[in-house]
Amino acid sequence: MTTRRGFTLIEALSVISIISILASLAAFVYLQALRQSRDSKRKSDVATIAQGFEARFLDLTCVNPSAVGQYPGTREAKNGTGRWDWKTVDSLSALPDDCNGFDYYLSAIPTDPQSNPYYYNISSATGLSGKHYRITASLERSLSADENTNRCRLGNTWETTFGGTHYDGCRNGNTVDTPEKLYNYVIGR
Repeated sequence: MTTRRGFTLIEALSVISIISILASLAAFVYLQALRQSRDSKRKSDVATIAQGFEARFLDLTCVNPSAVGQYPGTREAKNGTGRWDWKTVDSLSALPDDCNGFDYYLSAIPTDPQSNPYYYNISSATGLSGKHYRITASLERSLSADENTNRCRLGNTWETTFGGTHYDGCRNGNTVDTPEKLYNYVIGR
């Protein structure tokens, strides 16, 4: 007579444990790939918005000659410090301007994959007003130490040289007050 042997409880639990570990690893890798994909889209969106800023800067059709060679948003009210407030990029399409509206330069303003706003700020330093801008996007991944150092240097330069309002949480050189995951795009003439 032949006896049939089944799986023992220990064998079954071992197989279930191995499958659980593999499933957890697969889910982790998948979520990391999704985050990286969304961050790549954010960087691409910021570069696209920058192209719209550049097209506005180069527009020679403005009625007011002083508006030529300016980035968008330079006619908005300044905050109490005499510097331009940070604005969401989606507010660009409604800017009052004697040049073409921002939607002329960028027909569709990109949106963040998770509906977080992109922010921009225009320089306000004497002689440089409206000649530099900064666009930011919050990334999901953590920045490396070098990226954080560069971000803080950029924030300090943006504030002291170009007259931009501080936004990124850096103070006193390279110290980060709040751990933000901020991607920056700055351009100027």
